[in-house]
Amino acid sequence: HLHYPAPDAQPPAAFRALLARVRRDHGRLDLVINAVGVERSRQLARKPVAEMREELNTKVLATINILNAAAAMSAGLVLNFGSLASRWGNAGQPVYACANEIVSQLTRAHNQLRGRRAAVAIEWPPWDGVGMTAPAPVLHQLRRRGLSLLRPPKGAVLLAADLRHPEHDVVAYADQRDVRLLRAAIADRRRDTVLLGARTGEGRYQRVLDRTHDEWLRDHVIDGVSYLPAA
Repeated sequence: HLHYPAPDAQPPAAFRALLARVRRDHGRLDLVINAVGVERSRQLARKPVAEMREELNTKVLATINILNAAAAMSAGLVLNFGSLASRWGNAGQPVYACANEIVSQLTRAHNQLRGRRAAVAIEWPPWDGVGMTAPAPVLHQLRRRGLSLLRPPKGAVLLAADLRHPEHDVVAYADQRDVRLLRAAIADRRRDTVLLGARTGEGRYQRVLDRTHDEWLRDHVIDGVSYLPAA
């Protein structure tokens, strides 16, 4: 039996009421899939403020409300759908890319707050003619760029594996052949540890500075206080 409601996830109370009804009717809430999103390709200089808000609010506010409601209803797992555009960007998609990156960061913050992997964000690549790539002009542009397009059967296999064993807060499905085409900046940041310090479990870098060992700090002393130059 399939019941397919289509609520607006932006009002917090409405979505929480929906999850409460599901848990009441079925006794538990195993999985919440958040696939909310709109995309309006346009150069940022020509993008109306209302359109920016639509893209951001649809993705970001909905995700915040869904995560909060799922936590309140003790849901097993929230699956947030994002996009690889958040990593590499795309022509005409600055706001869409930003919204998807926020979803990934919200997922990480939610798990840290809950103390467990309560949510996973999937950063999807472009699909092969379904979803947002269904329009012929969009699909034509992607193929002209030579990007690898994900077919639904392969996507289902990838998603099923991450549902069975969720090991990461954020998972990106990317074809390695696309890295060169997308001109992604890849660098080995291990060489930066002399300045940045050791990487912590939260993905941050921690470094304690001491004028005794970091002699270069002596060149940045004003009235006896050392200042850290940064750019």
